[in-house]
Amino acid sequence: MRAKNPLPCVTAPQCTGPTKILTSSRCAAGRINSFMKKKWAAVSVVAVVLVGIPPTARANSADATSAIREKYKEWLAAYDAKNLAGTINIFAEDAISTFAGAKDAGIEEIRASYKKSLAANGPKRTWKPVEMEIDGDGDLAYALADWQLIETQPDGSGSVRLTNRSVDVLRREGETWKIVRSFTIPADKRPVKLSCEIRLPSISPDKFSGAAADVWQTLMRWRESYNRRDLAGTLAPYDPLITGLYEGNTPDDLAKLRETYTRSFAQTDRQRSIDFEPEEILASGRFAFVRDHWTSTIRTPQGQTQRISRGIELWQKNPAGEWKLLHYLSYLVCETGINAGASSSALDKLAEDFWLWRAKYAPFTGDDVNRIERPGGTRNWSRASIDKQRKDLAAFEARWKKLDATAWPIPQQVDHKLIGSALSRVQWELEINPRWKRDPNFYIEQTLTALVEALTVPPPYDEARSREILARIENIPSILQQGTENLERSPASFATVAINNLDGIREGLRKMASSLVASTTLNPDKLNSACERAADALEKFQQQLKQKLPSLPQQTGLGRDAYIWFLRNVALMPFTPEELLAMAQQEWNRAVTFESYEKNRNKDVPPLKIADNIDNWIKDAAEKELSIRKFLVGRGILSVPDWVQHYTLRPTPEYLRVLGFTETDDFTGPSRLKENCIRYVPEPSEKLGYFWRATAVDPRPITVHEGIPGHYFQLCLSWKHEDPIRRHYYDSGANEGIGFYAEEMMLQAGLFDDSPHTREIIYNFMRLRALRVEVDVKLALGQFTLEQAAKYLQEKVPMDEQTARQEAIAFSTGPGQAITYQIGKLQIMKFLADARMQQGDKFSIRAFHDFVWKNGNVPIALQEWEYLGGIKSEK
Repeated sequence: MRAKNPLPCVTAPQCTGPTKILTSSRCAAGRINSFMKKKWAAVSVVAVVLVGIPPTARANSADATSAIREKYKEWLAAYDAKNLAGTINIFAEDAISTFAGAKDAGIEEIRASYKKSLAANGPKRTWKPVEMEIDGDGDLAYALADWQLIETQPDGSGSVRLTNRSVDVLRREGETWKIVRSFTIPADKRPVKLSCEIRLPSISPDKFSGAAADVWQTLMRWRESYNRRDLAGTLAPYDPLITGLYEGNTPDDLAKLRETYTRSFAQTDRQRSIDFEPEEILASGRFAFVRDHWTSTIRTPQGQTQRISRGIELWQKNPAGEWKLLHYLSYLVCETGINAGASSSALDKLAEDFWLWRAKYAPFTGDDVNRIERPGGTRNWSRASIDKQRKDLAAFEARWKKLDATAWPIPQQVDHKLIGSALSRVQWELEINPRWKRDPNFYIEQTLTALVEALTVPPPYDEARSREILARIENIPSILQQGTENLERSPASFATVAINNLDGIREGLRKMASSLVASTTLNPDKLNSACERAADALEKFQQQLKQKLPSLPQQTGLGRDAYIWFLRNVALMPFTPEELLAMAQQEWNRAVTFESYEKNRNKDVPPLKIADNIDNWIKDAAEKELSIRKFLVGRGILSVPDWVQHYTLRPTPEYLRVLGFTETDDFTGPSRLKENCIRYVPEPSEKLGYFWRATAVDPRPITVHEGIPGHYFQLCLSWKHEDPIRRHYYDSGANEGIGFYAEEMMLQAGLFDDSPHTREIIYNFMRLRALRVEVDVKLALGQFTLEQAAKYLQEKVPMDEQTARQEAIAFSTGPGQAITYQIGKLQIMKFLADARMQQGDKFSIRAFHDFVWKNGNVPIALQEWEYLGGIKSEK
C-alpha cells in the first residue's frame, strides 16, 4: 500500500513470542525461488474467502507452526539433493508464484523451472533463510522471510549470489501444509525489469463478502485519506509493528512511513492520487492476504506521470475488531508519462549519449583509477573544439534538467544525481578549473601521459594497438601548438614543473622507441621519425615556457568559492573546507598516536628486509595476493568471485621506465576482465622512494590498496554492474576512499598480525592521507605554495623529497583529489556505523562490503542514502 517509495530499515524480530514464530537460520528452514526469474503466461485469479474456521484449527498452534517449519526443512533437503518431486511437493496444485518483473507462474511452470535449475551444472547452490516469521489462523498461514542463495566453490568457500524477500501463503491440506501463493521481490537492489505489457489479473470488489469485504473497505478508506492528504487517516490502518519493502528501496516501519507521508503531503508543487484494483483476497480467522495492484498519479506543471505497482499485503484483525496492515511487499510494474520516460528510457539514453561523448573528449590525467576505454584517433584541444564541448555540455545539461526525479525510486534518483555530477565535472574542467588555459602540465598529460597510458597495456601490440600508439605520438605537435595558443598567464610554479618534466625528453623518446619497436608492428623509421617530430614540439613548448616564466603570476590557488563548488557539485561531499581540515586533524592525531604505540611495541622486532631481487619480489607478491583472497573469504569480510583475475607485479619495461608521466600500472578495463592486473615495479634497492620501499619489504599494504580488495578488485566489480550508469561513472572519493579504508580494515581484521613492522607502514600511510587533506585544502585556498606543500609532506610524513614534490604537484594542479582518501574512508566508516546501528543483529559485514564494493564508483553519501533509505546523510 505505497504511494511513494519507502524509507529505512526495521530491526529484525527475535525468535520469541507465543503466537508468532520467528526463525533465523538457526531456527527455521528454507525457501524456493530460483524458478521465478522466468517470464510466464498471465494467470487469471479469483477471490477466495475462507471464514468461520473453528478455533481448534488455528494455524498459529504449536503443532501447525512445527509442521510448517518441517515442511520447509523437507524442501531444503530435496533441493540440495536435486530431488525434483520432493522440491515440488511443497506446492499445492493450484499454486501461483509471483516474482517481481515476471509473469505469474502456475504449478507446471514452477515444475519446469525447477527441473532446469536442478539439472544445471556449476557451483553448488543452497537457499539459506536469514529471517522467517510464521503465523496464521485456521487453514491459512504465512511465512515471511529473507532468503540468500549461497554458491559454494570446490574449495569450500561460499558467497551470497543474491537475496530475495518473500511471502508464502500456505493452506492446510489434511495433515500437511502446501504453498498456494508465493510473492517474491529482490532484497539486494537487483533491478526489476519494467513492462507495461504484462497483463495483471483483477476481480470486481463486488464479489467480496465477509472478512474480504471488510478488508477491502479498510483499504478504500486508506485511499480516500491519502488522496485528500489526511495524514491521520492515511496512517490509521497501519499496525504499530508494520514492516514493508518496496523493491529497490529499504524496509519501512511506522515511523518512516509517517515521515514519508508528512514530506509528501507538504509538497505544493504536485498533486498525488492513488487507485487500487484487487486481484485476490484470501481470508481465514484474524488474517487476510491481499494481492492487488495500484496506479499512483503525480501531476506537476510539466505534466503527469503514472506508476503501476503490485504487491501482497498481510492484514491482521486486532482485539478491537479492526483490520490492520502488518506486512507488505511490492514492486514497480510500469511507468508512463513525463517522468516515466525520464526514469527509464530518457535517463538511460542521456547516460548512453553522454558516456560515448565523454570517452571521446575526456582529458587524460595522471590518475590511474579514472582511466577509461576510449575510441582511437587524434585529439583536438583547439578553441573551436573547446567551444563545441561547451555547446555539447549545455545540451546535455538541458536534457538532464528536464528530468524530474523526485518521485523515482531511490536507486534511480541516485543514477540521476550521478549524471548531474558527471556533467558538473565537465563544467569544472572547462570553466571553473580550466587547466586547458592555466596549466601547461595539462598538455603534457594530453600528449605524453596519453602515450604512456597506451603502453601500460602489456605487449605484444597488434596492428590496431600499434597504430594507436603511433597516432598518439604523431598527435603531440598539434596538441602542443593548441596549448600554446590556449594558455593564459599560467601560475609560475605550474610552468616550472612542466619545464622540469620535459628535461631530457628527446633522449627519453629515442630510448622508448628503440626498446618498444620490436613489440609492435610499426616500421622503425616511421616510429623514430614521429618521435623526433614530437621531441621538436616538446622542446619548443619547454622553451616558450622558459621565456614566459619571469612574467608569470605566483598565485596558484583557485579560491574558496571554486573549491566549495567542486565539493558540492562534483564530489557530492557535504563538508566545508574547515570541516575537512578538522576531520583530517583528528585522523592525523590518531595515526601518529597509533604509530607511536606500534613502534614502541615493536622496538625489539628485527626490521623488515627489502626483497633481494625482483623475481623473489614478484613471487612473494603473487603468494600474498592469494593469501589475501583466502583471508577475505575465510573471515567473512568480502565476497571474492572466482571470475576476478589477479593483481600481479612485473618488471618495468625500458620503454616505460624512460618516460614516466603516469602511474605505471594496468587495471585492465570493462572489455578486458579476463586479463590480470599489472603493476610495473623497479629493481629493489635501498634507494627506492616512499611507496616502492614499502612495497619491496611487504607487498601486502599496496596490494590491499591497489589490488585486492582495493582498486583493481573494486573496479572489476563495478565494471560488471548491471546498471550502465554505475559502470561508467567514477568518483575518486569512493574509489580512493575504499582503497584507503581497505588498508585499516585489513589491519583490524588481523591480516598483518604476522608482521609487526607492516602495521607501522599502515599507520604511516594513515599519516600521509590525513596530511593530504590539509595540503589539498590549503593549496586550493592559496594558503600553501607548491614548494611549501612539498616541504610540509617531506617533513611530517616523513617521505623522500622526490615523492613529496610529486604529491604536491599533483594536488596543486588537480584540487579536490587528495582529500578523497581520508574523507572517503571516514564516510565509509560512518556509513558502516549507521548501517550497524540501524540493522542490529541482521547487520552483515560481508553484505555491507559487497554493496559498497559493487557500487564503488558511486559517492559514499549516495551509497548510504540508497542502502539505508531515503534520508540523506548530512555528515
